[in-house]
Amino acid sequence: MGINLLSRRFKLIITILVLLNIFFLAGTWLYNTAGENAGNITKFLLLQLDLAHENNLAAWYSSMLWLLVALMYIFCFMMDRGRFLKKTDRWINAGWIILSLAFAVLSLDELGSFHETIGDSRLFEIFGKSEGWEVFYILVMLVGVFMILFSWVRLRRMPLATAFMIVGALLLLSNPMQEDFEIESMRSSVNPLLWRRPVIFTLLEEGSEIFATICFLVSTMIYYVYAKRQLQKLEVTSSATQTFGISKSKLKVLTICFIAVSGVLLAIVDRYVQRDAGNEVGIPKNWFPSMITFIVFVVSLYSYINKSTQSRDVFLYMSMLAVLISAYCGIDLYEHHFNEMITGEKIFDWIMILLVIILAFRFLKEQQGITSKLLIIFWAVFTCLAFYFKSYTAEFIFAGFSIFLIALVSNLYFDNNINSQKEFI
Repeated sequence: MGINLLSRRFKLIITILVLLNIFFLAGTWLYNTAGENAGNITKFLLLQLDLAHENNLAAWYSSMLWLLVALMYIFCFMMDRGRFLKKTDRWINAGWIILSLAFAVLSLDELGSFHETIGDSRLFEIFGKSEGWEVFYILVMLVGVFMILFSWVRLRRMPLATAFMIVGALLLLSNPMQEDFEIESMRSSVNPLLWRRPVIFTLLEEGSEIFATICFLVSTMIYYVYAKRQLQKLEVTSSATQTFGISKSKLKVLTICFIAVSGVLLAIVDRYVQRDAGNEVGIPKNWFPSMITFIVFVVSLYSYINKSTQSRDVFLYMSMLAVLISAYCGIDLYEHHFNEMITGEKIFDWIMILLVIILAFRFLKEQQGITSKLLIIFWAVFTCLAFYFKSYTAEFIFAGFSIFLIALVSNLYFDNNINSQKEFI
């Protein structure tokens, strides 16, 4: 069993992501070889493709790749939850949650630029100035070792899934080594102040990271399909009121708890981690609206594919809007003010407000309950405010799409017995 287990949709997703990886690596090479001498607009566009920069399209793409892996680990956990009933197996299943949290942190780090400075932070200074980085590298190594051990315990019946997981872990573990090698190369150069990072170093480091993500995705997809088939053999399929063995009410509670924890973290980051985009470092608070809108994108796309009603196209439009806004926040465009494009910015803001209002009316027409309608209205209000009051864009978008996610999982997501429809995952 292996790649042939994957559905056409899974194979299509992997193919698209591999092509996007190649596209962004080519963009990274192009920016680092010709971007500095390009005109302002061309340079800005090429900058969006550079995986080595922060607050750009490439950084957002890389971050959402990590998040996609984190979501797949959650799906695998839910599937195994229905397969294994022994206490020991349930303890092992917790490994999926640990991995999901680890990859969510990696996703946050990709937009927040924590690992570049964490070795010099107060938390790690207790180990000494240089030793702080060494302790951080040890922590990364421990995570990698855990991934390899867990893949052997849980995935060993699927050799190809295990192989992809281990290869991904090794690629991920190579990143700290590559960074350390670059630092030593700079220090050993004739003039460290004039040392410039070779493009090949950049491509190797960024390439190993994003292709490690692809390996993790392929591994989890193979295992997910295998686990689902094993579950079906046991005839433990979900009912119309359950998804992945979790009841509608419990999933709703878990979603609200997840949003509450994320909201608290956003408030803490917003209060204590102040970053200026002009300093070319990531802005952690942008991850939260990017994350929640990306999850809405995934769930909306799932709903579009699995629904059979004539009105299902509204979910496709929502997925397109959600991924656009996710990138908008990840790039930090709402804090950039281009004097030569100020009119274009205002037009874009009003277009987004108009799109939100149109989609809100479309969703309201499909809803019968007052609670669902109120959730849609609150989503529309908060999202429109995000494009009107730029000082609170991240907070308003997070609040608005959190409300919409609750609407999805509590009502829209379960319409028409989705589990009996076409498979997406």
